[in-house]
Amino acid sequence: MRKQSQIKTGTAVFGSSLIVLSSIFYGSYGIWTRLMGNSFGPFMQSWIRALIVIAILLPIALYTRVWQSIRWRRDKWLLSGFVLVNSFIGPSQYYATTRIGIGLTLLTLYSGYLLAMFVLGWRFNGERYSADKRAATVLAGVGLVLTFGSSLGHAAPFPFFAALIAGIFIGAQMLTVQKLRYNAAQTNILAWATGMVGTVPLAFLLHEHAPSLQARAQWGYLLAFVAVCIASSWLCMHGVKLVEAGAAGILGLLEIVWGMLFGILFFHERPAGLVYLGAACIIAAAAIPYLKGFKKPKQYEVIEEVPV
Repeated sequence: MRKQSQIKTGTAVFGSSLIVLSSIFYGSYGIWTRLMGNSFGPFMQSWIRALIVIAILLPIALYTRVWQSIRWRRDKWLLSGFVLVNSFIGPSQYYATTRIGIGLTLLTLYSGYLLAMFVLGWRFNGERYSADKRAATVLAGVGLVLTFGSSLGHAAPFPFFAALIAGIFIGAQMLTVQKLRYNAAQTNILAWATGMVGTVPLAFLLHEHAPSLQARAQWGYLLAFVAVCIASSWLCMHGVKLVEAGAAGILGLLEIVWGMLFGILFFHERPAGLVYLGAACIIAAAAIPYLKGFKKPKQYEVIEEVPV
């Protein structure tokens, strides 16, 4: 019994480490966005990044035979919804980050994500709007008001709304993922592919630009962004298999902390004092729904790993 307990503890520690590491990568999204700056249009960088990610992941999925036939007739409405939400998540977050910084973008995005998950889950999935979710909604709303109210005097409102839209669409994306009956690797590729379907025409319709190939630094930042996207999703997907759902959710919230820290260290972002109080409210709001799951033990089992 002691040996089995030690194995479970070691497995949980390893899984937690993977999730913490993934949160660092997720939090670093803003670094590469800030470094790329206005050299790419929001939709242009999104579809180019998606194309490179697909070019890397699709051959792996085909080689490992995890790719399933897509049931177009059954899933046409879900895939259409995927095109809509995935077309705006990346560009909206990119636009907001280049205008108001990493920390404020993440805080606003997470507020929108939480509110969308609660409302959409209740409306379309029949999930109970429980007392803990109501408390989390209030806290998220308070955090959003503090973030907006403390910052709008120093920045235009539109980037905040872009970050809020990105968060709401991430919530809608999660709802769609739950309903799509494909494995994790294929769903991940479909998310990138449907996003590219929507962003390509918008990028050209809006006459967006990309730097010349001689601008090696800007393209290098984009490739680093691609590598970070792949690493973060791989680490997170493998980590959540090894720890309780509640623990995974709470550890994943470190993304906000890392993002704000990176903004302060590398770009000298100095949010107003009330923003930190807003951040505490948003982190608490995001943690509340996971607390019940954190207390529930998880039965560990051997799971075949699938490259993503």
